[in-house]
Amino acid sequence: AMFRLVGLHPGPDWDRYAAAALANTSLAEAGRLIAVLARAHLVAPVSRDRYAMHDLLRAYAADLAASDDGEEAHHAALTRLFDYYLTACVAAVDVLAPSFRGTPAPAAATPVPSLSGPAAALAWLDTELAALIAVISHGASHGWPVHTSRLSVTLVPYLNDRRNTEALTIHTLALDAAHRSGDRSAQAIALIGIGLAHRQQGRPMLAADCHQQALTLAGETGDLLQQARALGNLVMDLGFQGEYEQAAHYAEQAMGLFRQLGNRPGEAAALSNLGVVCLRQGHYPQAADYLRQAVTLGREIGHHVTEVMALTTLGELFNNQGDTDQAVDCLRQAQLLVREVGPPVNQAQVLTRLADVYCSRGQLGQAADYCQQALTIFREAGDREGETAALTVAGKTLLATGQPTQARTCYETALAVARQSGDRYAQATALEGLANACLATGEPGQAHGHWQQALDIYRSLGAPDASRLRASPPCPVAASVRLSPAFKPPARLWPG
Repeated sequence: AMFRLVGLHPGPDWDRYAAAALANTSLAEAGRLIAVLARAHLVAPVSRDRYAMHDLLRAYAADLAASDDGEEAHHAALTRLFDYYLTACVAAVDVLAPSFRGTPAPAAATPVPSLSGPAAALAWLDTELAALIAVISHGASHGWPVHTSRLSVTLVPYLNDRRNTEALTIHTLALDAAHRSGDRSAQAIALIGIGLAHRQQGRPMLAADCHQQALTLAGETGDLLQQARALGNLVMDLGFQGEYEQAAHYAEQAMGLFRQLGNRPGEAAALSNLGVVCLRQGHYPQAADYLRQAVTLGREIGHHVTEVMALTTLGELFNNQGDTDQAVDCLRQAQLLVREVGPPVNQAQVLTRLADVYCSRGQLGQAADYCQQALTIFREAGDREGETAALTVAGKTLLATGQPTQARTCYETALAVARQSGDRYAQATALEGLANACLATGEPGQAHGHWQQALDIYRSLGAPDASRLRASPPCPVAASVRLSPAFKPPARLWPG
């Protein structure tokens, strides 16, 4: 019976907990039966406490199950399995991101792993990800749309900034399941996840389209939470495109809805988003006020990801104002937090901002090291926005060390990525850096052309950078920073 049942598992491998769920038995009994199957070479261990089945044996097990058990027993076994995965995922995400409170999972009839902390929760999710994708795919096409949708939304805090490609796959499967079942609320949830993945992969216009569809669907169904989530994501999508006034309007709407719902994590995120929009518009006092509120609320409710993001943006704001001491203080706080709770991409964002501050201070060795670390993380995660920012700071650092040719390569790559993603502010900062690099390589004509393009974009965005740039023509960045006497230029700053 156990042989027949594990043959139903849609994933590439599984453990004793999954086997116990399929067989509706205890963990000890499941382990004993799997050991019997392993000794008979009907299943094979692939790692510690994980097993797989050869495709031919799987087909044989499925044939036996069809003849001996029947469709009703299959459905019951798979429902127990999917209940187990949903319960375990809710438990893991609750440990990994305690401020993320989704709908409680149905109580699984069989045991779930005991996860002692965030590291254990993350390790469990990483190990089970391939199985979870297979489960979600099977559920979407074989009649478990609710499990598919619930797994999709439960995994958002884990997938976000860690697994962008897998997130797109999972949420697309959830959208397909929601279409099949006609569940418009589930469609809105899936569209938000798809949009978030698109934005992180450098496609803000596609992201905005998904989030606008989600907003419409949530409005039709009266789902205030998904309306607020869609609005919050549209803030960031529009920010990429420089539509700051509309972004600020959406952020205020999102904050109002989150407050109406009593959703404090959402309120903290909306405050942080408003701070980002105000920063880009040059409204520094307002930006600082919103960001401090986001830090305070995030700290109060234990929503540390928002606290990290708000502190990181505050660090950028203080650096823009020339207050590098306060900038470092904010960023060091963010760095300590993100090491404990943040996904790698959040760590890379903090490193990028720290690199910028250290470059401004002339501590170029530290700046180069942080740029290298950030670029590696962003590229591994496929985060195009982060890659653009890190490349721009890398260019500034290289220029400050007297390596204008290498700096120009960084700026040109940053500009290409920003143009591909449609991030206009990032295009302007890359063009500004490119102008300085060209001036340093003795190409004043090209320098002026890039400078003018940067100025035009800043003006069109209403960004305060336009006044700064207009007041001073291109000048080598090296002239504006203090070089550390002991600094030796790195042979190679960026990978790839």
